Amino acid sequence: MSATSRYLNGVYLGKGMTGDSIELPRFGSVVQPVSVHLSNLRMASRIREILESKELTYRLESLMYPAEGRTLGSLREGKLALSDFSPPTPRPGR
Repeated sequence: MSATSRYLNGVYLGKGMTGDSIELPRFGSVVQPVSVHLSNLRMASRIREILESKELTYRLESLMYPAEGRTLGSLREGKLALSDFSPPTPRPGR
């Protein structure tokens, strides 16, 4: 089981939990998909601000609760340039 707190441009979106079992190899790593649904009203009011900023930052704070042993924590942060996801500007005459 794991719980993940999600932040987008510094705004707390909420926490998601999963009861899925995963096997974490010793000295290894595992990728666990994290779904984000933008139904949060606070987030909806900031969409314009995010689009105008041209950059999106994210932060994922996770806790994994193994069947045996101690709780494991994980932190992932990053940035996305929104210009990488927009269509190119058409050139005149085309």
